[in-house]
Amino acid sequence: MITFGTLIISFFSTYLANQKGHSPETIASYSDCIRLLINYSCKHLDLTIDKLAIDMISEAIILDFLDYLEQERNNTPQTRNQRLAAIKTFFRFAASQVPTLIAVCERICNISKKKRLTRSSNLLKTTRSN
Repeated sequence: MITFGTLIISFFSTYLANQKGHSPETIASYSDCIRLLINYSCKHLDLTIDKLAIDMISEAIILDFLDYLEQERNNTPQTRNQRLAAIKTFFRFAASQVPTLIAVCERICNISKKKRLTRSSNLLKTTRSN
C-alpha cells in the first residue's frame, strides 16, 4: 500500500525533480502549496497530520482552500490559479500511482481557474458607477 507520505516524497523527489526536471524554485513553490493544503485540510477536518489520508482531501475542501487563499491570505486570482495548478499536478501524479484515486483526481482537475479582473473590466465598472 502506498501511503500519503510516500506519494508526497515520490512526487517531489522523483517526479518533479527527476522526471520533469523542474527548478528548485518551482519545487519549493509546489511544496509550499501542498504544505498549505495539508495544514488547511487537517484544520478543516479536525485531524492531526498523521491521521490525514489523501482520499480525505475532497473537491469541496480544495474549493474552500482556494477561497481561504484569497480571503485570508490575500492571494490574487493569479496566485490562486498557480496553487490550483500545483494541486492538479499532484493529484494527477497520485492517480497515476494509486488508480483508486482517479475519480478524486477527475473531480479536482475539473475545478476551473478563476478569471482575473482585467484593467479594462475595472475601467468599465468605474465608468458605469459614475
